[in-house]
Amino acid sequence: MKLKVLTCKLCESPMHFEDGKLVCAYCGAVRDVEKDASDAEYEQIANAEEHIRLSLERQKQELEDYYAQEEQRQIEAEEEAARQERKRKIKEKMRRLRRTLIIFGVILAVCFASGFMIKYYVQRDAKTEMATPVTTQKENIRKNDHVSRADLLKDPHFLEQAEGAALQQAEKVHSSNIIVSADERWSLSGTPILLETYLVTSKNESYLFFFYQSTLTTKAGDKREVYNCIAMQDIQVSSDGKVSYGSRVYEQKGGDYDFLWKCAFDLEQIRGEIIGSKRDDVMEKHFIYRL
Repeated sequence: MKLKVLTCKLCESPMHFEDGKLVCAYCGAVRDVEKDASDAEYEQIANAEEHIRLSLERQKQELEDYYAQEEQRQIEAEEEAARQERKRKIKEKMRRLRRTLIIFGVILAVCFASGFMIKYYVQRDAKTEMATPVTTQKENIRKNDHVSRADLLKDPHFLEQAEGAALQQAEKVHSSNIIVSADERWSLSGTPILLETYLVTSKNESYLFFFYQSTLTTKAGDKREVYNCIAMQDIQVSSDGKVSYGSRVYEQKGGDYDFLWKCAFDLEQIRGEIIGSKRDDVMEKHFIYRL
């Protein structure tokens, strides 16, 4: 016979057997058990509540065991991930340490090799100097004390080369757009114009200063005139009249230099700050020539 669970006729909740009667656990309604019920059917009705309780407890225990296993697996997975992360950090530290040791070893090797080469060349030059007669002089001796305007004018090829290098640097200054805002972008329009060139020379240094005017425009047609000073350092004249300059060609910035626009907006002011500072130098006398 199948197990039957009797429900309350009033609230339809399960009823349990108590003192020979069926009692509703929810509303308390009492129902008599028919006396003609068979023993098996009567036993099933009486034990229905106990069967349900045991079944629910068994299901509850199965769920608790399942979640306990899941929680244990999650804990083990997190611990394994933490172990792997520690291993990764240790490997990264060891890799950095090895890289540092390699770099340090390379630096030591370079220093050792440089010291050896310096010692070698010093000894070689000393031997060469001892073997060279005193009356022998090197040809094409260079000088850099008080390079004059006449020295530069004698070598027009140098001025052409120097102006080309200065113009290239002036264009490089404004090679990228100047972004004032999302809708305001300024870019170089045309070729910078050379306005003035100055030779500033002293006993210890000689410079060429090129002052350029550039035109910046926007897509909307707005224009702005700006000024830049390009400096050329280490001007030298050889004994045969050839003029040269050092490898450094750079932008000379004055006090009113605008770092957003990469320029100055007043020619007289930037000229006064750069050329005037050389003229007013009390520590070293400079001669200034305008070419």
